[in-house]
Amino acid sequence: MRRPAATLRGPDVARAAALAFALLATAWPAHAYVDPGSGSFLFQMLVAGMLSLAFTVRHYWTQLRAFVRRLFSNGAPDDRDPTP
Repeated sequence: MRRPAATLRGPDVARAAALAFALLATAWPAHAYVDPGSGSFLFQMLVAGMLSLAFTVRHYWTQLRAFVRRLFSNGAPDDRDPTP
């Protein structure tokens, strides 16, 4: 009985990982020009992504804290609860 083509065994995974590492570890000539604006654009994207992640985590953390507070409260509304 043949195994499905998508199934990888231990040696297959090790070979694939070694090949990926070898391809990523070698230096190839780029033959491309990267202007200084590209670096600042990438930096801007990195900062924007980190800030959006921070605000998203803060938003959901606040909601989670309010939910847990309501879950374990004695039924009285809490003054510190940010949700109405």
